[in-house]
Amino acid sequence: MAPEVIQQSAYDSKADIWSLGITAIELAKGEPPNSDMHPMRVLFLIPKNNPPTLVGDFTKSFKEFIDACLNKDPSFRPTAKELLKHKFIVKNSKKTSYLTELIDRFKRWKAEGHSDDESDSEGSDSESTSRENNTHPEWSFTTVRKKPDPKKVQNGAEQDLVQTLSCLSMIITPAFAELKQQDENNASRNQAIEELEKSIAVAEAACPGITDKMVKKLIEKFQKCSADESP
Repeated sequence: MAPEVIQQSAYDSKADIWSLGITAIELAKGEPPNSDMHPMRVLFLIPKNNPPTLVGDFTKSFKEFIDACLNKDPSFRPTAKELLKHKFIVKNSKKTSYLTELIDRFKRWKAEGHSDDESDSEGSDSESTSRENNTHPEWSFTTVRKKPDPKKVQNGAEQDLVQTLSCLSMIITPAFAELKQQDENNASRNQAIEELEKSIAVAEAACPGITDKMVKKLIEKFQKCSADESP
């Protein structure tokens, strides 16, 4: 996630450019930056640390492309149109006819009476294309977020990033699991962790969304403490 998204600032399509840079690193290395860390910890560090860079035996133009995408200041990130003119894209991109040829190839294959179960190498293409041809609900969120109304934020009406993370399943439960694994032989400690986990689950069942609010407050406190400790 882009730093401005994590900080709940106003953001636009430049946040997607950041995501493109992260995706490029993941495609090159087989895993995203900081994949060895807990996702919650990564959320804390992205706004604070320098942007990730691509290290290894890759071309200079590819590294420059990623560096351009991962500028912490969104105003200095290139737009999608500008990236299309980047030398890495210009050198490696194929003609748009390449995509239409794949679509025509799939349509001919489908017209011959083949099913998705019969495909091997073409299976992934047919699966993704058939999904695109199905009826989808409209895109439920936008890449542009205006500055929030302070009154709405104060009243709790402005939805925030942390609420979209399903904190109970994506953060709390994995965190408890990791704590138990750290000292598997400590029965009393693990029992206390399990009781705490059950209590949070009961609270969430009684008041849906309470876990999200709790994690949000923890993030705010952590960010405030980090800001106070900064020189």
